[in-house]
Amino acid sequence: CQKAKRDLRYALKLCDLKRVSEAVAFAKAHLGSAEEALTLAERLRDSRHIAEALAIGEHGLQLSGSKARLGEWLGPLEETQERMDQALQAWLVAFSERPSLESYKTIKRLAAASWDTLRPTVMDTLRKSYDKQVQAEVLIFEEAWGEAIKVADQRNVWYRVVEIVADAVVQHRPEWVAKITRQHAERLMAEAKSKNYPIAAEWLKRMKKAYQVLGKMDEWQTYLQGIKEQYKRRPALQAQLKRL
Repeated sequence: CQKAKRDLRYALKLCDLKRVSEAVAFAKAHLGSAEEALTLAERLRDSRHIAEALAIGEHGLQLSGSKARLGEWLGPLEETQERMDQALQAWLVAFSERPSLESYKTIKRLAAASWDTLRPTVMDTLRKSYDKQVQAEVLIFEEAWGEAIKVADQRNVWYRVVEIVADAVVQHRPEWVAKITRQHAERLMAEAKSKNYPIAAEWLKRMKKAYQVLGKMDEWQTYLQGIKEQYKRRPALQAQLKRL
């Protein structure tokens, strides 16, 4: 393995031979990627060499390549050893590459008293992410209704993001929910494609709920009757509308 420059396999073989200290020293000098470090760290943990697994994991966070999997693996292990600062750093690295609501919650919990200081950096990372759904989920978790709506109102955002935001803010921003759901429903109904009618009906259900929150059910009934009359020659759509 040494002659072939198969450094990871060489380090793993050292582990198999129970030459763990040599494996760690060799790995720190020769491994080139976070993925390789994760593979070795997992082998060390499985053989109950926890301190060494942590050392290689932390070293791997400094190497090239994607670090999300390593950070998500290392964070919980650090926490089991009550190494909260190191756990936080691992999760921050993972979050920077692959943000999620669960990792956000974990970072907030681990940050504890320092969260107010750390939060702007975490939110800046989130805003730079291409994953608008995670942005929306985090803002909803923080009850930042207005900011969540801004995400949903962005151009070319996935419909799923709009659905998530609409469902979450209907009690707090019913006017916006009524408006955005009407836009999506009417666009789908206007296309005269029967496969879109169940989706349009789901938007209309959200619209109805918004009108319920607003206390404007008379307006909703008037609107619904108007839609039924407008599309009276579309039986597939009428079948969906009858369920509302």
